[in-house]
Amino acid sequence: MEFEYHKFDLHSWLDVGKHALANSCVTRTSQFWMALKVWTEKPQVVNKALCSAKIQSKSNSVQECLSCVLNLYRTEHDLPKILVATTLSEEVAKLSSVLSCDTEIYVRDLIPKKLDRMTTLRDIVIFDKANTCAYFLPVCHLGKSTSQRGSQNFPYRIRFLQESNQNCILLQTPAKLSPEFQSSVDWLCTHLLTKLGKWSQDDESSGKLRHSLRLVQADEYSVLYQHLKEKHGKRLVKIWPESTDPQKFVYEDVAIATYLLLLWKQEAATKQLNKKQSFVDLGCGNGLLVYILTKEGHTGVGLDVRKRKIWSLYGPDVELKESSIVPSDRHLFPEYDWLIGNHSDELTPWIPVMAARSSYRCRYFLLPCCSHDFSRKFVRRDSKSSQYRDYLNYVKEIGGICGFNVEEDILRIPSTKRICFVALTRGHTEVEQTLVDERISAYIDGRTMAPPAPRDGRTTPTPAPRDAERSTSEELAAERHDEDPLSAVSCSRHIPVSKCLASASSGSNSGDVPVSKGLCSGCNSGDVLVSKGLCSTSNSGDVPVSKGLCSTSNSGDVPVSKGLCSTSNSGDVPVSKGLCSTSNSGDVPVSKGLCSTSNSRDVPVSQGLCSTSNSGDVPVSQSWAAEFEARGKVEPVRNCTKLNRDVVRRVVDMVGAELIRRGSDSDYSQLDDGRCWNRGGSLPIQQVAHMLEASTLQQLKRECGGLQTLLKNHRNIFTVRESAVKFTDNLDSSHTGSSAKKRKCNNNAICDAALLYKTKLCWFHDKHPQGCPLMADKCNFAHGQNELRIRIFK
Repeated sequence: MEFEYHKFDLHSWLDVGKHALANSCVTRTSQFWMALKVWTEKPQVVNKALCSAKIQSKSNSVQECLSCVLNLYRTEHDLPKILVATTLSEEVAKLSSVLSCDTEIYVRDLIPKKLDRMTTLRDIVIFDKANTCAYFLPVCHLGKSTSQRGSQNFPYRIRFLQESNQNCILLQTPAKLSPEFQSSVDWLCTHLLTKLGKWSQDDESSGKLRHSLRLVQADEYSVLYQHLKEKHGKRLVKIWPESTDPQKFVYEDVAIATYLLLLWKQEAATKQLNKKQSFVDLGCGNGLLVYILTKEGHTGVGLDVRKRKIWSLYGPDVELKESSIVPSDRHLFPEYDWLIGNHSDELTPWIPVMAARSSYRCRYFLLPCCSHDFSRKFVRRDSKSSQYRDYLNYVKEIGGICGFNVEEDILRIPSTKRICFVALTRGHTEVEQTLVDERISAYIDGRTMAPPAPRDGRTTPTPAPRDAERSTSEELAAERHDEDPLSAVSCSRHIPVSKCLASASSGSNSGDVPVSKGLCSGCNSGDVLVSKGLCSTSNSGDVPVSKGLCSTSNSGDVPVSKGLCSTSNSGDVPVSKGLCSTSNSGDVPVSKGLCSTSNSRDVPVSQGLCSTSNSGDVPVSQSWAAEFEARGKVEPVRNCTKLNRDVVRRVVDMVGAELIRRGSDSDYSQLDDGRCWNRGGSLPIQQVAHMLEASTLQQLKRECGGLQTLLKNHRNIFTVRESAVKFTDNLDSSHTGSSAKKRKCNNNAICDAALLYKTKLCWFHDKHPQGCPLMADKCNFAHGQNELRIRIFK
């Protein structure tokens, strides 16, 4: 489309819209410019028909800006648009005579969501800071011209006016604007001016300019998303067999798949990969993401603890497996390129670890949701930020510990948890992988063994890795420097015992044995070095015991280090960094593991948990954190419907009574039968929480949504809106036969309202001082036991 600038007078502007700013707010020009910057760089937050704005250039010179426009069209080999741009150059040159020296000029492309129906608009934005106004000058449509909402095919100006009694924002257009543009002018006045006014008065909103889809091209995203939505989304919405909302879950996974496909396409081009990336989706849920990625040519598998109904509809080429995932050597994926964690809950902190240990070339994509630590619920470390932001910082920190260069991005999905992490590269060489793995182990040990972080608002420091490389001579030198002169035992040989906790001696220790900072509760005979550990029973033979706990006998040349040996260990058995709670006989190296029963023959046990006997040449590798609890196969019901009935009744009665008490004279209404009925006041949810007992609050915290879910479950009594509860606004429609005759049940089936009629007692009839506002024949709930019916299930 050619814009005939000779029809517009860019020197004469008319006021067509005005937004007055509140007198109580002091708006600075810096806030006004921040608000305009949001509209310039992120117009999609106002105009929902747009996908994004692509900034082609940014400069302080009009000539540089116009040169950029001409160069773009020369690159695109578009002669007609070059002529249009040339005409624009002449008009802008005239306009530049009234511009101040302090200018900021953008060339941007406004990319629509639906490129099949709308076209990209290229325009020039000029911030004239000295005159506190901004010009928006369209260049042309990049494609066939169409009529589209919010497409400003005319020049307009936005001006900040500081008056003596009130500040305001003005929308101005050139004089004698054609009537064909009136609908667009009205849209700007209704939508844009309101948003600019809000942002100009809100430091927090206007100051946060966070861009989504930073790692992919927004225009490519828009095209691919629409393609996948048409190809997969609409059909899946129609056949969706799950109880969840298909409009949300289907299109959310379509958006995530779009993002990953573009990310992988860019990676393949950068690294010159000759085949498409493979993936594993850990905790894949409904498996829709695996389905889309597989159909688009990527090999992958989805793992989840329980099968979903929709899995059977995907077809045999989509690989989905019902499997419990425990972070361990058994769940490593060296043959795959990417690990995906899409709302992976308790696996979220483990996915960077699993990616790091799977192979050096393994990468990961992570979309955190619920806050989980390695072996428990995440405990906030910094109260100065939100709990969500604090958890995101923690997850990103884990990626850094695992050696990844972690990128943060914001997805465009229908969810409040939209921030994702992408680990494309490593910050170390493959040779250094062993050192990184030791750092990971030390970090996990610190998080799983340490008590929860304090809730005093201070940031809990990350536990420092234990010094695993310190030599025996260095330890001895330090121990001699620290020796405690108080020794409760004696020894007949020169056996240094240091840095053990030695407060009592229940057995003998004979010889010149310096004992410092340790506890030796049993005998220690022979050339036995005990350091940084607790030796509670006998230790005979040339047995160095360091950094460990040996609670029973240890005979033979058995070095025990950094571990816990709670029973006998005979033979040449090195035990390191592990816990051996029963016998271990034979040449059995045990390292970084927990062995709770016998282990015989040549059985290496590493980095794992051995809970039963292990005989034969069998490598054992189990959970990297003994306290980790995988999700159960049966999904627990946590929507407050399984709470104790007495607890629910007590909460409902207490909230109802408080709402009645808060009712003022203005809250009374005249009923048809002449009664004055108290509609009650409003009560903040936070105050409701303060009214509850601690034990009740703990029960509610274990439910999804907690207190609000419980109150929303009683929609016939309460309405929860804007973090406050009050009696329902729709008493008439919710109690009478005029309400919907059918509604969806939890299993997506349709329930007939007639089956529910008079099957529950009316709370207002029983508890409200003025009774139910409806007569018994008009209320769907029973007014007394004599009206109560037995519910019939079909």
